[in-house]
Amino acid sequence: MTLEYKVPRILWENLESVLYAQSKRYVMELAKRLGVSEKELLKRVLPTSDSLHVMIQDSQHESNQCKAYVQQDRMTSFCKKPTAYQSEFCPYHRNKRMMVIEGTPPTLVQKVKDRNDMDPMWVQENTLLNSDGDMVGKINRDQSIMKRFIIEVPKS
Repeated sequence: MTLEYKVPRILWENLESVLYAQSKRYVMELAKRLGVSEKELLKRVLPTSDSLHVMIQDSQHESNQCKAYVQQDRMTSFCKKPTAYQSEFCPYHRNKRMMVIEGTPPTLVQKVKDRNDMDPMWVQENTLLNSDGDMVGKINRDQSIMKRFIIEVPKS
């Protein structure tokens, strides 16, 4: 599925002209450093006859996210990185994917938004799980309350 976005012509032309001007300035700087003709290098690097078709994909849309499974300790989830062109997998998982055992129904979990001070967590119904699949808390969606269990093991 391809999504189309309408971009105002003036905005696209402005972006295009800024990119072209910056590219031209960079090539001219490079020509000075290399000691070659600026005009010749510009002709070779930025040919006027060569054009490019640009297609922008929404990487947040589910159909444009990698469908490969990734393992985080004992928790298996989708990769969800943006897919490579004309593939249902990201560039890494296009050729390297883990195997999934058929006949074992996966547990449906939802990833909790990451925070720097906490380990990754998932929600299964109203239970918080860590990457080992162990229960680390409870969540009440109606009241928007999350209770995390912090278990400290006494030092012997």
